[in-house]
Amino acid sequence: MSASTYPYLFATLGEAAHQLPHDIAPALEATLTATQAANAPGGPTLLACRGLSEYVDVQLQAA
Repeated sequence: MSASTYPYLFATLGEAAHQLPHDIAPALEATLTATQAANAPGGPTLLACRGLSEYVDVQLQAA
């Protein structure tokens, strides 16, 4: 895995990106790329995505 192949992943995680399994790196890079492209006022953020994920988990556990 290299910074030239996954630039957003390495910009976000630094050297820790080397420890990721190779099968999830492309999905994470695609997610980071999409959020950068939509990085505008009111656009999605990684923190908001995490919050939504936690909310869904809580709702599923309560069901």
